[in-house]
Amino acid sequence: MDKTPVDILTAIPAPYPDVTTRHDGETVEISFLRIRSARMQRLLGKWCKKNYVTFDAHGSFVWGLIDGRNTVSDIITASESHFAGEQEYEERIQRFIMSLHSNKIIKLLIRN
Repeated sequence: MDKTPVDILTAIPAPYPDVTTRHDGETVEISFLRIRSARMQRLLGKWCKKNYVTFDAHGSFVWGLIDGRNTVSDIITASESHFAGEQEYEERIQRFIMSLHSNKIIKLLIRN
């Protein structure tokens, strides 16, 4: 197994297929199954509950750019005017994306 470190800025975040998005004005609510294992989902059927997360305006803006095509660097560049004047917004976006990844809401695709 290759354990080469990944450059987060060149990674391409993409939502997992079971994540759904609902827009409510400037905010976004996402939902996804609590149990991520397909096998367990089949076993539990209708008892498999969903998690719901509502993002603030900044999170909603960034979520709109997570489409499986934009790199993290692209997302940061496109967010510059949205975060107008906020210090360290680049790191904030990177932490947000890593949190989504660690909670298995998005996957990070690596370009070869």
